[in-house]
Amino acid sequence: VDMVNKEPEKPLRLAFLSLQNNAFFDLVAQGAELGKQLMAEHNVTVDYIVMGDTMDAQTVNTAMDAAIVQQYDGIIVTPFSVGTEAYIDKAVDAGIPVITLYGESTEPSKRMLFIGQDAYSAGKIVGEYVADKYPEGGKYGIVTGVFGVEVFEGRNSGFKDGLAKNGAEWEEVGIMESGDSADKVYSITKDYLTANPDLKAVYVSSGGNYGASKAIEEKGLSDQVISAGHDEVPDNLEYVADGQMVVISQDTMGVAVSSLIYMYNYLVGGVEPESDVIPSNSFMIDKDNVSDYL
Repeated sequence: VDMVNKEPEKPLRLAFLSLQNNAFFDLVAQGAELGKQLMAEHNVTVDYIVMGDTMDAQTVNTAMDAAIVQQYDGIIVTPFSVGTEAYIDKAVDAGIPVITLYGESTEPSKRMLFIGQDAYSAGKIVGEYVADKYPEGGKYGIVTGVFGVEVFEGRNSGFKDGLAKNGAEWEEVGIMESGDSADKVYSITKDYLTANPDLKAVYVSSGGNYGASKAIEEKGLSDQVISAGHDEVPDNLEYVADGQMVVISQDTMGVAVSSLIYMYNYLVGGVEPESDVIPSNSFMIDKDNVSDYL
């Protein structure tokens, strides 16, 4: 998105509230840093604030409340959970516009803009890829992040529907909660593989997908079991390059930069986004095109 050709009348302060529990958020931080450098050229200070490592409403709401008290001119936040909409509304009612990223509550809020993927569609695309790889069907396991979080639930539903693309019979051997931790993804995947020697796929709808590939590799099953999931984090791409994993990107760094520009345009130029939902650029990444991302 282009920045408006106008400078602020006074210095502005933006809060970028994020989490930190796996490598996905490293990309978020890198994107925010690029945006921070851009904003600094226009008399705008961006404070990148790690809310915590737990993806729940209490963590987000505590950080939102603090940002409201500090009277930031705008807030960008990765809320994910139901229950966060109340504090988003509190910020807006206090005159602070809010942009949400990557995933948000299923309940409506007064936020100005959401930027991210449609979770269901992204999961479905990954499911279709796995269905094409194994047209005969088979067994699969799912590792989700946190039960009840919209972005994970949407991806899981989409993945299952995507598997049905070719009409083959698929059997789900389990769906387990990882807390968005790569170590937990690794442990769950090992259990799936031990209990199901004929497993075909492990779908990770949360962060930490590389934990699944690590477990598959250690079992010597890289030629038999595919790890499928999300995000172009370096740890994932190493396994993608080996042909063991496939992921769908959501342009993680680009979303972070764009959010700051949208906020700048609104605060400085009075320009509202063309829609209250902006889809992120999404790309399937497999062995054939991974070199573009590495």
